[in-house]
Amino acid sequence: MTDPSLFYPELRPASERAALDQQLGFCRRAVVASIEDLSDEQATARPLPATRLSIGGVVKHLAWAEDRWFVGKLLGQELPEPWRSAPLNEQPDWPFESSGADAVPDLVALYREACERSAAAVDGKSLDDVAAVGSFGQGPVNVRWLLVHMVNETAWHLGHLDLLRDGLGVPPAGSSPTAAVAGHDGSVDDGDDPVEAISAVTLATTDMAASVAFYERLGFRLLYGGRESPFSSFRVGGGYLNLQADNTWTPPEVVWGRVIFYVDDVDAMYERALTAGLTPSAPPADAPWRERFFHLRDPDGHELSFARPLP
Repeated sequence: MTDPSLFYPELRPASERAALDQQLGFCRRAVVASIEDLSDEQATARPLPATRLSIGGVVKHLAWAEDRWFVGKLLGQELPEPWRSAPLNEQPDWPFESSGADAVPDLVALYREACERSAAAVDGKSLDDVAAVGSFGQGPVNVRWLLVHMVNETAWHLGHLDLLRDGLGVPPAGSSPTAAVAGHDGSVDDGDDPVEAISAVTLATTDMAASVAFYERLGFRLLYGGRESPFSSFRVGGGYLNLQADNTWTPPEVVWGRVIFYVDDVDAMYERALTAGLTPSAPPADAPWRERFFHLRDPDGHELSFARPLP
């Protein structure tokens, strides 16, 4: 499974071209992650009453957009199948509407192949090179415009894909069990163990609004759901912290276990918790096992530890 988080763009890219390539590559991987874990029935479903969009239809449309702009416009070449013989002039929404007959692996392959053609089309070209075919009746666009447009187009539809997954009741895209996890020394374990990583931890909550607010005050980034949702997910490094609404949950009298989060600065996180009005169990301390840490309970009694290995 594709985990887009492993391909986050650099915060300080070396050039304009590097920034555009990284942003577009990240968006393209997120598109694949949005569909590859679904069944054919889920991919063709139209779960939102206000639109006839399906996840399969959006992905197929994006594959067509890649070929239209990079093969058709930039290179001036005839489009490959299935677009060459598709009734696009009479049915401009054909990529959206025809996807119901396509299996998920075929849609993933169609999109990936289109992205590969796009990458090959811009290889060796500068941002100022212009397309072979004009657009909008005003002349040809340049490569810079094409890359910016495709980032915009893909990101636009990623919002649709998120909403469609929400309508299907499935977790956020990219929750791959193969996501890399850093070890105590910051290295990534890529050994031969059959279990590669912890992808996510899911905690029960009787009050989603209070729990989401708690984790947001600590700086967790919400990816999915929210205060009114039965299921919410936060980004935690290369994995996820999930919250599942459960009105039957009763916090145990003793700690059932503990979720440990590594942070950049334990003392800064402790101060953040205090500033947010939270009550850690004790100030940060250095442990015999060579970690600095403090403990904190969330609104449902789950014990959290914020830690960092000592030098």
